[in-house]
Amino acid sequence: MAVLRFTPRTAYSLFALAHAIGGFAILIEMTGGDWDIRWHIRRLVEVFWTPPHTVLYSGLAVAFASAFGAVFMQFLGPVPPRTLRIGIRVALVGLVMQLVAGGFDTWWHATYGVDDALSPPHVLLIDGMVVSGFGFVSGLVVLARAPAFWATAVPKVRPLLYAAMPVAFVALFYALWGFTWVFTYPGFTKPAFLPEVWQRSVVGMLFATLLPFVALSAARLVPWWGGATATLTVVTIDVTLVDALMGSPPDPASLSLGLALILVPAALIDFIVRRYPSERARRVTTPLLGIAGGVLGGFFAGGPVVAMTGGIAANPAWFPLLFAVGGVLGAFASVAFTRRVDALLASSGSPPMLPVAASANGGTGRRP
Repeated sequence: MAVLRFTPRTAYSLFALAHAIGGFAILIEMTGGDWDIRWHIRRLVEVFWTPPHTVLYSGLAVAFASAFGAVFMQFLGPVPPRTLRIGIRVALVGLVMQLVAGGFDTWWHATYGVDDALSPPHVLLIDGMVVSGFGFVSGLVVLARAPAFWATAVPKVRPLLYAAMPVAFVALFYALWGFTWVFTYPGFTKPAFLPEVWQRSVVGMLFATLLPFVALSAARLVPWWGGATATLTVVTIDVTLVDALMGSPPDPASLSLGLALILVPAALIDFIVRRYPSERARRVTTPLLGIAGGVLGGFFAGGPVVAMTGGIAANPAWFPLLFAVGGVLGAFASVAFTRRVDALLASSGSPPMLPVAASANGGTGRRP
């Protein structure tokens, strides 16, 4: 019996397409996760197959199929170098963790009924989301920047990877937010671990840390201008969508104000990161952008954050300082993550994403 074998061009193209599909699918999954949090906060009917769970696990199924297909491709045709396969393999490990968590969660609901954020299946699920998020983001960036790969693959697939990058960054943002929140906020039916003001402090600082981390990482790693802008645009659209699904869509004026508060700083991040790419300039711009992004992230009035923090008016006067500290931490974490992806790019023979070195006369090393 003849075994199906793909040509190098077909195998490489399908491998790249699987990355793009997976990047979009994990955002569908994370959107279901955001919707599920709000569903719990509203104390709506609690069975396993709620609408949010249906969306979440549908996205998970598509993401798993794409990652599994990309890994299985090595049995059907030529495979890319190992460095180009690391990201999708990491993503597949995270997706398997989530599938196991899904079965565990089904049993948990059938046995105990209503569950909490800190239930064992939820912890396993969110851990898998973080792993798969990092896997897809790094896989998309490294694959899109590999010239030798695209000498074989169909070039028309490449724009799909570019489009999937900010989407995957948003999914990573949701996963990291869920991972950090689930260990600080005990659940939906139990009292908080901390007094209310400290509970709001933890939640606010987490958001203040994660928003600049994702925005700066996207600005540096997406290989076209506007990575941060595109990523935060998708965040805003996605949060608005879930608001609408919960029956509370924002009015046009509030939506316009929210877009302005998000997109103007995001465009500024893209401009500064691209205009001043040297190591010397980055030592100055990283903390400054982190502080600005942290304050913006801490005050970001979107979905679960409002429900958990009580809104801006409920927070004490020292919150902006807390947000600024979180922003600086997130900004420097983005540098560490970018360096890790850059190491994968270097090992694959691709051009680095990190900014060029400062000029010998101490200039900013701007790109032309």
